[in-house]
Amino acid sequence: MIGDAEVAEKFGVPPSKVIEVQALIGDSTDNVPGVPGIGVKTAALLINEYGDLETLLARASEIKQQKRRENLIEFADQARLSKTLVTLDAHVPLDVELGDLAVRQPESEALLGFLRKLEFSTSLRRIADGLGVEAGEGAAPAPASKAKKRTTTTIHCGAARAAISSPSGRRRCLRPRPARLPSLPSNVRAN
Repeated sequence: MIGDAEVAEKFGVPPSKVIEVQALIGDSTDNVPGVPGIGVKTAALLINEYGDLETLLARASEIKQQKRRENLIEFADQARLSKTLVTLDAHVPLDVELGDLAVRQPESEALLGFLRKLEFSTSLRRIADGLGVEAGEGAAPAPASKAKKRTTTTIHCGAARAAISSPSGRRRCLRPRPARLPSLPSNVRAN
């Protein structure tokens, strides 16, 4: 569970101000531009000092750090767009109650049956172990207590040298393959 304290620890502001911080820092994963040069710590410092994004942008000329001030003035519209992009629509009608979406213990038999059906034997064993239930048929065997140690051997093959890593320690010569030149079309003659 993530509560107010966890949000404040991660973002440096209370939950009600996270949108303001996200508008400043952006999110490259979701193509939210933010303001260049502003990270989480700086954004939290600015929002805690100025209260919200619009107040910060209106008073950006007061900021002492020249580059920060210039970026906030130059990228003000980008910060406003970013705020729009990170703001969740709280008025979307839901067909289910919000409480019904809370994380809960999985229905182990349904989950394990699904994993068996798809033949995810390793996941089946791991999840069954995590749930403290019997995996049953179709689960991958538990890993051996002592995994076979991999050995690395350097061997010389003429002028070539190769490091080979294998559970058996078997030696074999790896020779570099010559580069293949593209073949010429049949209507082109080589000189």
